[in-house]
Amino acid sequence: MNLLRQLTFVLSRFLICAWVGAAILFVITSVAEQTSDNFNDVVKDQLALIRFPYYYLVGFIMVGGSLASLALTERGQFRVRWWLSIGLLSAALAIMLIDYFAIYMPLQNIITPAGQPRNEEFERYHTYSEYVNTLHVGIAFIVAMLLCSIGMGKSKAVS
Repeated sequence: MNLLRQLTFVLSRFLICAWVGAAILFVITSVAEQTSDNFNDVVKDQLALIRFPYYYLVGFIMVGGSLASLALTERGQFRVRWWLSIGLLSAALAIMLIDYFAIYMPLQNIITPAGQPRNEEFERYHTYSEYVNTLHVGIAFIVAMLLCSIGMGKSKAVS
């Protein structure tokens, strides 16, 4: 049972760290596509409509998986960081759900069909999306740092 709890802790750390990296890479590539002169507005909208559902799906799987895995780990001497991480992962997941249903879905409707001119409503939702995604990825980054710091300085040098 101890091995299973150790593996779930490793899985939790891996998933949240991987999500932070994946989210950052997604943003970098999406911004590059949207600011590129190589694509017209129709293609840019189509790329967003194709990519973002996967962004949210992978995010829900990785953040949710990290939360579920962490819930199965041994709290041990790191109880405060464990509870803090559980709370922050829960908050990140809740923020992602709100973002998906209250911000992304309306944005998706605004740009469907692809190629429509950007209006004030689009700009408002897009700004919300930037702030909310920064918040949830920032929280995920904090959790990644917390979880990766657990156990540091506790191992003995091999001689």
